[in-house]
Amino acid sequence: MEDHFSRMLDASATGSAVQGTYIPAQHFEGKKLGYYFAKGIHGLGYYMDAAQASDIMDNDGEGTASRKRAREEDDEAGRDLQNTGKQDPVRFEDMALEDLDEEAIARMLEEADKEEVSELDATGVKQLLLLLERKINRNQMMRVKFPEQPARFVDSEKRRQEGYVCCWRGGPASEVELDAAIKSLSVVAAAPELYPALVDAGAVNSLLGLLTHDNTDISITVLLLLQELTDSDVLSEREEASVIVDAIVDKLGLELLVQNLSRLDESNEEDAKGVNTTMGVLENLLEARPTLGPTLCEPPMSVLRFLLKRLQVKKFDENKLYCSEILAMLVNGDTDVQKRLGLLQGMDGIDRLLQIVAYYRRRQPQSPEEEECVENLFDALAAALLVPDNQQRFRKGEGFELMLRCLREKKHAAWCAVKVLDFALTDDSSNCERLVEVGGLKAVLPVFMGRGAARKLRQKRFRDG
Repeated sequence: MEDHFSRMLDASATGSAVQGTYIPAQHFEGKKLGYYFAKGIHGLGYYMDAAQASDIMDNDGEGTASRKRAREEDDEAGRDLQNTGKQDPVRFEDMALEDLDEEAIARMLEEADKEEVSELDATGVKQLLLLLERKINRNQMMRVKFPEQPARFVDSEKRRQEGYVCCWRGGPASEVELDAAIKSLSVVAAAPELYPALVDAGAVNSLLGLLTHDNTDISITVLLLLQELTDSDVLSEREEASVIVDAIVDKLGLELLVQNLSRLDESNEEDAKGVNTTMGVLENLLEARPTLGPTLCEPPMSVLRFLLKRLQVKKFDENKLYCSEILAMLVNGDTDVQKRLGLLQGMDGIDRLLQIVAYYRRRQPQSPEEEECVENLFDALAAALLVPDNQQRFRKGEGFELMLRCLREKKHAAWCAVKVLDFALTDDSSNCERLVEVGGLKAVLPVFMGRGAARKLRQKRFRDG
């Protein structure tokens, strides 16, 4: 084996650098010791694998065996590509930094433009799933074998020190490949007629399993794919596309989505995007199946607890707006959800919602988006008061006093408070008496009579639509 490696080095020294490190080949011709088959900067062919060549010299049994298995998988992938007439994409993670000059980048772009994308069909979907399963199994095996050495999940730390590029947040190469395999399924979103084939091949089960992956980057990639696959515009194109929604529900996808929210840290930008994407998936599922609302709010899964806790954060951002939209959608959509809001275990949902809206008693929203958030919160509170038991909780939680303070402050929440009072008084004599007791008529009547600031408030409200 040392002689073979010496011959490779001699060829590199006596001929051109390309001749020593690259053997051109139009198709996969079998495994070549010390090389891997790929489409690189010089085109399709065999490229020298420095790590494998080093293993040959060192005779490192364990390292060589693991790389040998990895190389055999690559050889199998090469044969698959040969049989399907497809070419292997450029392997950025295996390119040395010195190769990535302007000329190399230009050649990559030129080669990418020449590639033809074959039409996707059921067989292509199955091939994508087989590739994903292989990457999942490989990643799991390496994580079990090297739990304390993430750099060895596939490639050693030595490869990074030698200048090899890892193009995805510094993660282990096996997870780079897994991430790419997940993203490759996004092409199916453009062909909703293939959703039945996707479901039959077990894609939903595999993707949901990855939601709990130790690396949250993998989980977020899955969320982005699910959001794309369940987009309302995509589902409306073909009736059979709805099978993916049924599959997600049947495979306990709702529970996994809600549980995954608890481990995302929004102080991290990527995790914050993960929360936003999860809200997008839930919104898509609710639009496709409005009857899923009560299921989402069933204990112990109840997404209501997460939404109320997240909405208590005073800082306004896109995620707070999205959470307010989901809460309003759930509470306005089903009586069972309205009841569950008041019956949360260890939490009075009505009292918690009153605490959230109290922040806007004196605060004027700073943007149209924040105004929308405030309106969503008051709409959810008003809808919850359609349930008599919640009207009683509202009265005991000093809801009338809070709404009257909102009216007196004359901020954006003032008109929203009028709507809440309307729902709180409907068919409830005890609440009507309470409003009179706390002097509510003095604050409410001017609004309807159009006097002073109340008239300006009404005019602004009607003008804004």
